[in-house]
Amino acid sequence: MSCTLTRGFTLSCGGEMAGVKEVFFANWAEVASGVTEDGTTGEIDALPEFTLYRYECVRNSGSCDTTMNQNVDNSSLFYSQVVTLRLPVLSAAKKKELELLAKAKLVVFVRQYNDQILMVGRTDGAYVTSLLANTGKAKGDFTGYEITIEAQEPAQPFVLEAYTSVPFDNFVDVTLSPDYTVTS
Repeated sequence: MSCTLTRGFTLSCGGEMAGVKEVFFANWAEVASGVTEDGTTGEIDALPEFTLYRYECVRNSGSCDTTMNQNVDNSSLFYSQVVTLRLPVLSAAKKKELELLAKAKLVVFVRQYNDQILMVGRTDGAYVTSLLANTGKAKGDFTGYEITIEAQEPAQPFVLEAYTSVPFDNFVDVTLSPDYTVTS
């Protein structure tokens, strides 16, 4: 592997909106093979057949943060990938599903407000590390679930090729649950 630099970057125009629109979860074993990366762009351009479970999060509550961890003395390098989201309203159905989510080895897809989708946990999987069921204190407080998912990967999150009209429409073997005809 070459460690020679290949390019620089100038300041871009800005105008990006930060934050997470929604998060999609898949069972890691279903996505572990069959993912391909475009050799030129580095974007994910093919995914295997699997089901993605879509979670719409509360506006301005989700994030996807990556921290490089390097120990020069040990010659080790990995990336901590942390996804957080808030899922409104406590319910028995959500409680049951979130208990399953907490036990699973996952791949997480994060749709940002700029409609770019990131793939977290591709190589070694991602895990729920914190799940808080919150009733709030005052009448106007948030009630629902606060979820933290973490991965430790050999690379930063991968970027998926842009979709046409709805997320994942360019990956024909991916099934969404619920799909975009269903609203919460």
